[in-house]
Amino acid sequence: MDLLGKRRTTMFRKPITVELCVGGIDDVHVAVASGISRIELNSGMAVGGLTPSAALTTIARHVFQGQIIAMVRPREGGFCYSIAEYQQMIADAEFLLANGCDGLAVGFLNSDRSVDIDRCSEFRHRFPQTTLVFHRAFDVVPDWRTALEQLVGAGFNRILTSGGKRTAIEGLDQIQACQSQAASRIEILPGGGIRAGNVLHVIQQAGCQQIHTSARISRFDSTIPATSEIHFGGDLSQPSGNYGAVSLKAVQDLMMEVSS
Repeated sequence: MDLLGKRRTTMFRKPITVELCVGGIDDVHVAVASGISRIELNSGMAVGGLTPSAALTTIARHVFQGQIIAMVRPREGGFCYSIAEYQQMIADAEFLLANGCDGLAVGFLNSDRSVDIDRCSEFRHRFPQTTLVFHRAFDVVPDWRTALEQLVGAGFNRILTSGGKRTAIEGLDQIQACQSQAASRIEILPGGGIRAGNVLHVIQQAGCQQIHTSARISRFDSTIPATSEIHFGGDLSQPSGNYGAVSLKAVQDLMMEVSS
């Protein structure tokens, strides 16, 4: 499509909300510099995102004026939590909301990967006015149609999904089907590998007015030599000095696409 054609297809489109997944304070500053209106605040991005620290939460609220959706996830791995872990999640959620976060991203599954509807319902009861997002734990449920109806019934506001696939592009058919079944009863937020080069395709095909992106790149901290045999966690196939960060250019390029 030429530039004129692209402008004709986008000039009547509703504004697109871009939610940026951030994993540290430098990422939050990228969100500010890029004009992002909503962030998902995490720590531990190398393991899929964990509950942010107290300091990160308070500083992020100070420097970022938009909406903050805070991840509530006490550990890496799956999403079937012990009683003690669940109690920790409740306490974390209370702290996050008391310190300026606008919403919470959670995912409760049973051991068979079905939605833990009891905990979802209890979470909504505890936090009745809070935006609740069911994160990509949704992508491993065995029956997403039933899961979607359960989350509507539990009063969740939004589902973050890659359509049960590795990326949103690969899962577009399911994302579109989710959007159709949701019928405005719950928001569908596509996420997973969305960048400037595919964002308009995802929006047009999924029929959604919001997207989630991490726009991450790999960086290296030279205090741990690439040849070191000492590892400090993470992927043992990679030097443990590697870490991820949001790319300012990738975010700016994506924002240019959705606003053009």
